[in-house]
Amino acid sequence: MKRNIVKWLLIVVYLIIALAVWHNRDVIYPHLPSFFFETTWFVYFVDAVLFTFIMTIFVCLVQVLRCPPLEKLRFQKVFRRIGLHNKLGEYPALLSRKIDSQKPHGYIYKLQNVGIKMDILDNMICSNERSLHLKVNHIEYGKKARTVLLYAVPDKYAKPEDISLDNRAYEEMLCKLPNLLCIGQTGSGKSYALSVILAIYARAIPDVSITISDYKHSLLTQLARTQNYYGYDKAIEGISLFYEEFKERLANHDLERNKRVKILLIDEYSALIGSQDKKRAEELKTMIGNMLLMSRSLGLKIIIGMQTAHSENFKTGARDQFHGILALGNLSKEQKQMLFSDYKEKMNDHNSVGEGYLLINGKDIERVKISKIKDMESLIEIIRPTMSR
Repeated sequence: MKRNIVKWLLIVVYLIIALAVWHNRDVIYPHLPSFFFETTWFVYFVDAVLFTFIMTIFVCLVQVLRCPPLEKLRFQKVFRRIGLHNKLGEYPALLSRKIDSQKPHGYIYKLQNVGIKMDILDNMICSNERSLHLKVNHIEYGKKARTVLLYAVPDKYAKPEDISLDNRAYEEMLCKLPNLLCIGQTGSGKSYALSVILAIYARAIPDVSITISDYKHSLLTQLARTQNYYGYDKAIEGISLFYEEFKERLANHDLERNKRVKILLIDEYSALIGSQDKKRAEELKTMIGNMLLMSRSLGLKIIIGMQTAHSENFKTGARDQFHGILALGNLSKEQKQMLFSDYKEKMNDHNSVGEGYLLINGKDIERVKISKIKDMESLIEIIRPTMSR
């Protein structure tokens, strides 16, 4: 409703301005060359030109509101990139966009089809909905021939996808990442998300070994007595031991050893760095930077959890080595600019606990939600064996 009001308001404002210009055209005419008004018919001609100019702008305004130029260009670029065309090389085109009253934040996009079969059109558009910045609900033929209606929600408002132990797509995606940065303020669900992610790794990767370094000793404290849990003042010891493993793998080039995946999770990383003197803090940042840069081929994964990912907590360029960034809760403008500069306009500020955005390899972003685990004890037992390897 609000979006309709804005459109009508723009049209009304323009019409008021246009009527004011038309009504006061006698003020404009004296500034034109005098020969325009030597005959009566020429005055009528100037009136006609002015009226045509006003109506042309009005028609253009209506068309822009019906079919935003930037959105039309985005559809065009995506269709050309994926090769969605008929045998004559003709591409579908966006004709108009209107509000879908049946779907909150939804739109109905009318496309001019060019004889492409519906199943091909449906499959290729749905497979590339991220590039269109949309979450597609369904596609159907329009009332007029050669038109197709695309029902979708801008991915800024799309229902978040669940990251859970049962979602194989995210399991595969996370397991491919060499490192992951998870950020979120207190109460955003960050610690819970890290627990779920560790359980996904524990179940999906055979014989994986997980080390937890938690300066605040607040994450999965039920595992505090296991071999690979390092809390409070032992947090640095856990990182140092993992770094020794990193150096040995880097030096020995043992392919069999490198196949055995080891994961280091550092939670409350910024608090840990801030608690150290300058020399020790720089040593820690150097270790983390080296592992982020070179651990991929060594079978080592680095996961860092923190509230805000300020650059002073990392060596120069180290923060850019994260192949996955999970941001939970509502980020500040500064954080959006630092981590999601190309996608900040797509991010909303209405995320509940456990909701946020996942950016993969700097190019694929989607809204996600960490699925609730009904039996937390079972999740802990999935992780427990990995903490003693």
